Formats: sequence, structure tokens, C-alpha cells
Amino acid sequence: MKSGIRLGTIFGIPLFVDLSWFLVAGLVSVTSEPLFRQFYPQLGLVLGFQFALLMFLSVLLHELGHSIEAKSQGIEVLSITMFLFGGMASIQREPSTPWHTFRMAIAGPLVSVSLALLTLLGSRELLGNALNSSLRDPAQLVEAIGPLRAAGGVMLLNLAQINLVLGLFNLLPGLPLDGGQVLKAALWKITGDRQKATRWSGYSGQALGLLMLVQGGILFFGGGGGSNGLWLALIGWFLYSNASRALQSGALQKVLLEEPAEQVMTRDFKLVEATMTLREFVDRYLLLQEAQHTVYVATADGRDRGLIQPEKVRHFDAVTWTQRTVIDLVTPLNQVDAIDQGTLLRDIILLLEERQVPFLVVLSAVGSVAGVIDRTDVVKILGKRLGFAVPEALLLQVKNEGRFPSQLGLVPLCQELARRSPSR
Repeated sequence: MKSGIRLGTIFGIPLFVDLSWFLVAGLVSVTSEPLFRQFYPQLGLVLGFQFALLMFLSVLLHELGHSIEAKSQGIEVLSITMFLFGGMASIQREPSTPWHTFRMAIAGPLVSVSLALLTLLGSRELLGNALNSSLRDPAQLVEAIGPLRAAGGVMLLNLAQINLVLGLFNLLPGLPLDGGQVLKAALWKITGDRQKATRWSGYSGQALGLLMLVQGGILFFGGGGGSNGLWLALIGWFLYSNASRALQSGALQKVLLEEPAEQVMTRDFKLVEATMTLREFVDRYLLLQEAQHTVYVATADGRDRGLIQPEKVRHFDAVTWTQRTVIDLVTPLNQVDAIDQGTLLRDIILLLEERQVPFLVVLSAVGSVAGVIDRTDVVKILGKRLGFAVPEALLLQVKNEGRFPSQLGLVPLCQELARRSPSR
């Protein structure tokens, strides 16, 4: 996530606040007002907002725990975003080992539990022997230690409870929670398979989300739960949807790492005899057909000689077209952007991006042209393998612009996968 209002940077990391956070700040301020009004009748809402800011700081420190650990592993942290359900640190790539994944995952909950202990000690320092009465009679508490210490102590006590819940809740074993990352690290270590570990952790996250969604719905509609049931259902929906996204991402990575060029390529090319005159080639293929991105392959004696570059026709005077042949337009296959049939989809995407070419030629084991792959072929195979319909408008956009849709995030994902296991 990298949206909302930018507040600045912290430890060199851009900090954003999503608009949804202001809803939480308002709700916390309003719901906390009756508590703090008992200490300062005219400042209850102000103290409630101060409490919301301390919650903001607690969540931010939780995310900084993850971020600082990431930076210690050489991973760039792109941003931290505060939003409705907490915070999210966006990192450039995933940790490279199960141990590094565990360290990054556990860093946030450790910060939260530490904050819980610190704020609990702070509340004890302010409330002293009156700590227990703070939960029963605020008026007696004010009379015993004064409104300033009473309000501060109660605020820190509530903050300790929230940080403890934040730390422990995040340890639940399912993605996208930190506990899901811990589970992923353990499964990865046991199985040696990152993708399988991600899938199982994602399934666990979906199960947790559905359980909370159902329980929250029962509390809300069955009575007795009220707003607590609604919040539990919303958190369950958040967990389920994000666990589903993690599973989709895992499925995408599986396709990128396992799909070979021979399954992606098309036969969208034409074989042309190398002995054909330029006049005949122009008349038959360039003038009599609608403009299209067709690949022409020159062939002679049963062998593919190379790619025909139609634009080279302009290098020759039209009066010589009847004497010259297609071979004059050919670039040999060893000089074109070509791959073999076993090249992975991940590497195909990176080659198209790095070389900024409209297509790649796929060569067979004997060196002949087996097929071609352009960006629309890549998008089509992803849609087919992942089970989503690709709109024709999107395919036309990809072909016309010569680049992958930015919303798919294919290039950075393939770059990360290449860093994990380079094969090119």
C-alpha cells in the first residue's frame, strides 16, 4: 500500500496515512470521551483524540519493527501506510530464507508486547496503589491522586491492553498476519518449498477470516454483540480477502516459475520463400493485407533463414524490387531476440522488458522458428492459467502501448523471483 496523505519520512521510509485511518481516529476519540470526561469534564474529547494518536504511534512502532529488521537484511522498505485496520509496511522484496522471514515477522509483535510492558509500568507508576480502583470508581481515583495522574495512568493502562492485544492478535497463524508469516517460515523450513508454505499459510488465513466473519455476524445479528460483532466481522473480512490475495499471488508466482515458452508461444508468423522477389512480397503481404504486427520468417531449402524486416524495403529503389529477393530483408536468426522452448515465463517477461522489443522468437531444438511471444500472449496465458477473463480492450492496450499493465505488477515481481533463483 502506498496511498493517502504523506506525512514525511521516518528512518528514511515514506510514511502515509490512508483516509480510512481518520475514521478510526474519530471513532476512538468519540468512544473514549465518556471515560476521560470523568477526569476532565471539558476535555474528554481532546483526551480521546490524544489516546487515538498514542494508538497511532503504537501501530507505527509495530510497523517500524518490521521495517528496521527488513533494512538490516538489505531489503528496501518502500513505504509505511496507516489505514483502517492498522498499518502496512511495503517492502521491495521478500526475505530470502525461512529464518529471515521469521525474524521480520516476529519483530512487530515483539515491539507491541514490549510497548505493552512499558505502558503497563508507566500506568503503575502514575496510579500506584490506586491502580485497581481505576477500573471501579474514577471519582475516587481523582480524589486520591489528582486528575492529571489519573487520566494519564488510565490512558497508559488502556494503551498497554491495546498493545498486548495487537501483539498477540498478530501472532494468529494465518496470512496476512505476522503469525501467518511465522507459520510460512516454519513450513518453508520443513518442506523446503516457499510456494507450498505460502499456500498453506494463506489457507489458514482464509479459515481464520471466515471464522471471525461468521462469529462476528452471529454476535451482531443475534444480539448481545453490537458493535463488537460488527468489528469482528470486518476484521474477518479483511483477513479473508488479504489471505485470498496472498494465495492469488502464490498462484501467479507458480505460473511464472513453471510455465515454459512452448506453452505461451503462438504460431502468429508467416513463412515466406527467401527467393520471392521484393515486388511479390510487397504486393502479397504488405499491400493486400490490413496493417498488423505479423512476423515474417524467410525459409529456403526447408530451413528457416531468419526474420524478414519489412521496413528494409524502403532501402531499395522500387524499380529494383523485381530483381531483388526477400533474402535482402533478412536478419539471421542468431542476430534476433530469440529464446528456446524451455525458457520460463518469468524470464520471458524480463527479456521483453529489458530489451524493449515487441516480441521474442522461440526457436526449436533444431534452430527453426517454433513460435513467437509478445506481451499479449503473456497476459493471455496468465488469464488462462489463473482463471480470469482478459478484456479485449486490455489486450489492445498492451499491444498498442508495448508494455505490461502496471496494475499487474509483473515486472517487479519477476525481478524479485529472479533475485531468489537466477536462471538466465
